[in-house]
Amino acid sequence: HSSHTYLCGILSFSVCTMFVASGVDRQQLVDSMRGSTLVMTDVSVGNVGQLSADLLIATYQMERVAFFDDDAVVPIIGADAEGVVRTSLELYRGKQGVFVLQQRSALVPSKTSGFCERMCKWIHSSGFKLVLFLTSLPSSIRVDRQLADQGQQLSALCGLKGGASRARVEELGWELLGVGDESLHHEAVALREQTDAARGLAEGCAGLGVDLCALAAFCEEGDNVADGVQMASRVCEFLGSGGGLPPPEKGFRAPASWRLMQEELARAQRVLYA
Repeated sequence: HSSHTYLCGILSFSVCTMFVASGVDRQQLVDSMRGSTLVMTDVSVGNVGQLSADLLIATYQMERVAFFDDDAVVPIIGADAEGVVRTSLELYRGKQGVFVLQQRSALVPSKTSGFCERMCKWIHSSGFKLVLFLTSLPSSIRVDRQLADQGQQLSALCGLKGGASRARVEELGWELLGVGDESLHHEAVALREQTDAARGLAEGCAGLGVDLCALAAFCEEGDNVADGVQMASRVCEFLGSGGGLPPPEKGFRAPASWRLMQEELARAQRVLYA
């Protein structure tokens, strides 16, 4: 317990959650977070956020610098395709000054609120200037105008009024939920209802003056690799060449773990259609 409190105290994080540096100097890690961008994911429809985070981590060769131990996250542990042990919630850092928090398992519903509160406090104390929260929504909630525009499969929800993320979304011409007509407001409410984490993080970060923008993809369960690629592309587009993640010249690099996933999918399809 004493080491738990010690680690959390150093990193200005709640003692209810352990944040452990992995293979890097702890103070240097803390210093590098200030003024940086944090990309977060959650477990939602098709796991689009997780897939896009996998692509960003692999393409930009990000290193794992820390992991979280929180009783609100369902604990998992296992080796990836390269034999490296992975856990349910890990922090990666890119050379470009962008961090990715990869979440591999779901939140315990009764503990989601507390988790969001702790995360918001950590984000604020760490000094991140911008947070992109990657999630997804069922295609069934789309309205007529979205069905007519098949190219628009992503919308944004910015929690901080007057924040830089809202201005960037408007500059890119993306759909901004919760602004304008009633249908947009309806979808913003749907986003909050579909993903409790989106609601808790958006409200919590806004209350602390942190600029958080949730990017929500519309999809259904299935082979969501294309959705993940599109989301990763949107992240790069949002940040721009000067924001730390220039668009990859040769396209996104799929992680080795996807090879195993695709082999299992192909095997299942052969059995199904044999």
